[in-house]
Amino acid sequence: MAMNALEHIIFLAGEGANNAAFWTPVLEAGAFAGMTTALVLDDLEVTEATLEALAAALTQRLEKIGPAHLVGHGVGAVVCALAAGASPSLALSVTTIGAAANADPALHAVLAGLEAASDAGVAAAVALPLLYSRYSLNAGSNAVRGYQANPPGNGQFRLWLRLFANLGDRRKAIRGVESPMLAVVGNDDTFTPLAYTHEIVEWARNALLVQVSHAGHMAPLENPREVAQLVKGFTERYRDLGGTSSEWFEGLEDDEGGDEATEDGPLHRLPFDN
Repeated sequence: MAMNALEHIIFLAGEGANNAAFWTPVLEAGAFAGMTTALVLDDLEVTEATLEALAAALTQRLEKIGPAHLVGHGVGAVVCALAAGASPSLALSVTTIGAAANADPALHAVLAGLEAASDAGVAAAVALPLLYSRYSLNAGSNAVRGYQANPPGNGQFRLWLRLFANLGDRRKAIRGVESPMLAVVGNDDTFTPLAYTHEIVEWARNALLVQVSHAGHMAPLENPREVAQLVKGFTERYRDLGGTSSEWFEGLEDDEGGDEATEDGPLHRLPFDN
């Protein structure tokens, strides 16, 4: 079933240069052509940059344009999830790319290193191998060259650090998203690795997990065609994905038969590849 021609996609960029031109390769990919609004965090124009304020600003945009498919990258994915949870009728679906729902000690350690790098004025160089996959780095890909030519400024890094510091534990917020979810992660993402995306799927009501090949945290730029195909397929078929995520993954429960849904625990667990 094709996506209704009137259904809109909002792409909210997270980590990366805070201007639309930086994300041009993503928007030129198939799924994002047509009725797509591309936003960077500054476009949401909030007085104080918190996840809640950004989500409220995104909701205000949705109220003007109507229900839309929300696609968020990095911290932008958290903003999309919060907006979808607060206004279920305005979010047709939610796609998270390279996201985390819980700031665990490992993530805090990475953020502390980036903060120290920012203090020293070398944040862009230190972040490069965290954001991009070894495939892109070894090949000197266009995505890497684009980052090097237009690196995020120190102020942009400070914004990310503030937002991630505000992340805390958002797993219950993920539980509150009623819309079908697609959780995407690069197979070589060292900034928000696969375990974080597994956690999102474990807590979500309706979620699918997909890895993108030859990509790290910046999967939308490193492999835009594959990401676009995933978004296109999901937004075309999201209405078919009824029921709970445990129903979608029937037969993939762990040896104990999966976890029961509780207010304070995951709805189900998926097996990790050893």
